[in-house]
Amino acid sequence: MDAASEMKKVIAERKKLLDEKLKLIKPARQTLEQYRQTRMAEQRRQQ
Repeated sequence: MDAASEMKKVIAERKKLLDEKLKLIKPARQTLEQYRQTRMAEQRRQQ
């Protein structure tokens, strides 16, 4: 396999991994934001 096709393969693999990572990060951020809002609401109720 020549260097150019090897590079294309590596770039495609990295892009695929990055896409998967972004798919995981979005719901994690949403969950974190919901948790923060819930905690803030609980703290307000306790005061």
